[in-house]
Amino acid sequence: MRKLLLCVLLSANFALADDMDDALQAYADQNYTKAFALMQKTCAGGDMLGCYSLGVMYDEGQGTKQDQAKANTLYRQACDGGEMYGCYNLAVSYANGTGTKQDHVKAKALYEQACDGNDAYACHNLGIAYRDGNGTKKDLAAAEVFFKKSCSLGNEVSCVESEAAP
Repeated sequence: MRKLLLCVLLSANFALADDMDDALQAYADQNYTKAFALMQKTCAGGDMLGCYSLGVMYDEGQGTKQDQAKANTLYRQACDGGEMYGCYNLAVSYANGTGTKQDHVKAKALYEQACDGNDAYACHNLGIAYRDGNGTKKDLAAAEVFFKKSCSLGNEVSCVESEAAP
């Protein structure tokens, strides 16, 4: 019985992976209606990249009516499920007040979470938060640490910021 259950679960995971591949291809082909339907299916199946991607589609109004609050709900779901892109996009929403009340403290916390997950852009924005004192006390030494981490993760803009730091 356990082997049968494992086989069923593995088959479901492969089917979701196929749906995600199909969704990403539909998105790349700009077939947003098909991509949206497939992203809904993958997200409902527990694929956090699917939830993040569905959030992007709500954010941009691709394949659906634009709804930034719904996008933020999906970013939160993805973030809570370990998808760092979701954490990063939710942080940007809080930083800019997009679909939610602007809150630099929440943005900073989410940038930290995504940076801890090695998201280069989150590390960069965390560096900016420390440099400018957004959601935290100004701390140029901390800003430098996050710019360097972002640079090491491949964000060339952070490399320039790091070199320009006093």
